[in-house]
Amino acid sequence: MSVKKEDDMLITLKVDASSYNRLVAKSEVKRGYLLGLSPYFDDQFVLSPIDGTIERISYNREEQTLRISIRPVGGQRRAA
Repeated sequence: MSVKKEDDMLITLKVDASSYNRLVAKSEVKRGYLLGLSPYFDDQFVLSPIDGTIERISYNREEQTLRISIRPVGGQRRAA
């Protein structure tokens, strides 16, 4: 059984596609930073739940959403 440390955590959130040109991979975000609007609930904001670095941004054509993966500050990538 493998136990993940908090440093190895990667949080992934979905936002609507309107934030596509505003978000940049490898940029830092603070807790409470506006990432975009929820694709599920009208006019609801999606805020960063942690201080961290945007690790990856991907677009889902079918759902027309962005998936944003955030690594906590001090988190390290594991070798594959």
